Amino acid sequence: MSSTFCREVDSLLSLSSVNGLFRQLCAAHIFRTLKIAFSSAGLDRLVQISQSRVTSHVRAIVYEIPERIPPNNESYDYFQTHIYTPADARAREQRIVHENAQDTEALMIALPCFPRLETVHLSFIDDIKSPFRWFAGRVFLDGVSCLKDHLVKMSAAMVVAKMEGVVVKTFEISGFHSRVNTRDSLVLYLLEKALSNVEELRAINSPTILEPLSQIMLPSVRRFELGYGWLSLETIDSFVRQHANSLRFLYLKTPGSCTKDSVRTVSILSMANAQHILKNMAGVWDTDILEEITINTRPGGV
Repeated sequence: MSSTFCREVDSLLSLSSVNGLFRQLCAAHIFRTLKIAFSSAGLDRLVQISQSRVTSHVRAIVYEIPERIPPNNESYDYFQTHIYTPADARAREQRIVHENAQDTEALMIALPCFPRLETVHLSFIDDIKSPFRWFAGRVFLDGVSCLKDHLVKMSAAMVVAKMEGVVVKTFEISGFHSRVNTRDSLVLYLLEKALSNVEELRAINSPTILEPLSQIMLPSVRRFELGYGWLSLETIDSFVRQHANSLRFLYLKTPGSCTKDSVRTVSILSMANAQHILKNMAGVWDTDILEEITINTRPGGV
């Protein structure tokens, strides 16, 4: 249950053999970051550790969520047009977790129990590698509602934790490609309440999250990082202006840009360089809202 649930089991066994004082000294480092898998076992472990004596050592939680396999996959008739076999354990486990609302319950119970929790990372992942990416549409459910549901559940749990005095200062979301309906008042409300104390916000390979974040008030955010994905310069402009009272640092990591072609009125995707982005963000820079814009397109800088 260390930074990656201590994959090295032998190391934990060795540690358990030393004296209690040494174990106590190591605990702050071992349990600083928890990596939680979206699975029945992973959620059970989260609840278990939230009720243990090491809760005060936990500073960060990484919650890894795979894309959802259609629950109908367990039907042999349905399987004829899909890849995963009806006996695939992942499909069955995902269905059970959702039916029992185990993820909602575990997050609500556990997060308020970590008094020194500072960072939450919501990581959306999949297990399909090239050259099989073209199968994705026949493997996974439409991610629009699935990914949004996870975002809502984590936001709700963070709100509950906040009510118990847990102050999350850093929030990161990665692999989020679904569009959030900006007219969905519940989602916007939960996001605003959950992130109200966040000072550092990171959206990695999650360009679509920028739109709802531009519709809410984040009074504490000072640094925003957007990385590894296409970005809308217009949406960045809106985000910066929306949070003008607090936002001071903008970090764009290996970005591509989406600009508007006024002649054809369609969006053009092109790889961005620092000069191009800065030119298109001149309006934001001239407002003196930001103290610093960093664009890192390769190791070592621009």
